[in-house]
Amino acid sequence: GSGGSGRGPRTHLESDRTLRSSIGSVRSLASIRSFTELPFTVLDITGSVTDESLRNSFKVEMRTLARLRHPCITTVMGAIAPRSKSPRLVMEYMERGSLRDLLNNKTFPLDPELTLPLIRDILQGMRFLHAANPPVIHGDLKCANVLVDGNFRAKIADFGLSARCEPGTIQGTPFWMAPELLDGKQAKSMKSDVYAFGVTLWEVMTHKVPYKDSVDMSFGDIIDGVRRGELRPDCASNLLKEEELAECMERCWAQHPTDRPTLEDLEIQLIPLCGQNLFAVMQERNQFAHRQSNLIQDVFPAHVAKDLLAGKKVRPQHHDCVTIYFSDIVGFTTISSQLSAAEVSDLLDRLYTAFDRIADMHGVFKLETIGDAWVGATNLVQSQPSDHAVRIARFSVDTVHAAQSTPIHTSRPELGNVKIRCGFHAGPVVASVVGTKNPRYCLFGDTMNTASRMESTSRELRVQCSAIAADLARGQQGDDVFIRQQPQGADAERRLEFTHRGKINIKGKGSMHTYWIDDTAERWLRNPEDLPPRETNGECG
Repeated sequence: GSGGSGRGPRTHLESDRTLRSSIGSVRSLASIRSFTELPFTVLDITGSVTDESLRNSFKVEMRTLARLRHPCITTVMGAIAPRSKSPRLVMEYMERGSLRDLLNNKTFPLDPELTLPLIRDILQGMRFLHAANPPVIHGDLKCANVLVDGNFRAKIADFGLSARCEPGTIQGTPFWMAPELLDGKQAKSMKSDVYAFGVTLWEVMTHKVPYKDSVDMSFGDIIDGVRRGELRPDCASNLLKEEELAECMERCWAQHPTDRPTLEDLEIQLIPLCGQNLFAVMQERNQFAHRQSNLIQDVFPAHVAKDLLAGKKVRPQHHDCVTIYFSDIVGFTTISSQLSAAEVSDLLDRLYTAFDRIADMHGVFKLETIGDAWVGATNLVQSQPSDHAVRIARFSVDTVHAAQSTPIHTSRPELGNVKIRCGFHAGPVVASVVGTKNPRYCLFGDTMNTASRMESTSRELRVQCSAIAADLARGQQGDDVFIRQQPQGADAERRLEFTHRGKINIKGKGSMHTYWIDDTAERWLRNPEDLPPRETNGECG
């Protein structure tokens, strides 16, 4: 079994969602959620209980498990055992899934400040099970069977379900099983749970699956090596600096059960390493989770943030027509030579804070900032088919004015204010997330290259766009946005105008017709929503 039981879906509001686990499937019954203060999931156990003695054993065991209450074990709220169908467990809902899910999630770093308290939770949960009367032997302890709640507290799951096994069968996951269990000579015991705890501790500290790096060994070779005592997970090169943890693991997976420590011994050894009191740990966990979630949701589109927080791979998405904006600061190299690094940082912070505010006003999604370059898009994360090009056009005009109102240095007026150049283009792109350690949301395609060229061939305090983008803007706003071949007189009506620049040479593209946006949109600067959006007649080409 590679998965843990009792793993709830990511949100209990998604009814009828089913996930597979090592012993069955887990479903969230959202329709019943309102009748209890404790969210729960329903676990379908593989196979029906048709044998009457097995059925009675299951009932007795479920009554025992339902009476077990501890902060570090998953609460069993009840069970259903129909004669002709699979038994079902009603269990406490665990918001963050299994510990293995978190370890696999590259966007959710688990540093020692979080992992050590999780180890303590696992240890205390196992101690409670072994102290029960009669003792509850887990038999399949691993990170996939440790669930994590919304407060980052680890809770043991998938314990005591002997009813799902025929008498005499071997139960457990091979790489976590003690040698005596692999031999089939002994039944599961407290000492075999201690062995599994040692392997689970190794999992938590290395974030790896046992023996995954043993690529030159077959499954049978690994099992034989463990059974003979010749092979154990490598704790020499991948572990943290705490030597006590490595020593603790090696004691746990000793070949002979009598040589392994008790859970009480382990608690004495490990609890001092886990440090903080429970309240402080839970407070830190909540703050960490909140910061992590907010940061990801601020940086990535909502659907991408959801997948990243869940540890899922984000699939590339094709977008038929988006409008891309680029800008940079004119003379930034010279400006930087006149300022300290801290002053340059302050300048960019003030400028881009203004840009971000304008982007929110116009519905522009900020893609990234690279040095003095600001990149944004429309019709990408929001559906804006009727006005995405003209949104960027208005945004471009506003950013030029915002830059002109931003002093290069707040205490050195002689340096003047910021001047930018910008440009935009519309067309198809592919959006994807690249990297795992520091993932980035990136757009790919010729549209990005052309938009960048519109900016680099623009001029100080000017906005340049491609003919495609100009046509789209005209179609999206009708007569309120028009294109002219030659500038009109100074008494012309003040409105957003696209003036044909002519054909210019664009690197990698050859000659292209481009357009200037004349800075005559003062009434839109006062109220960018004066003009109601209309359905587009333009198309990306």
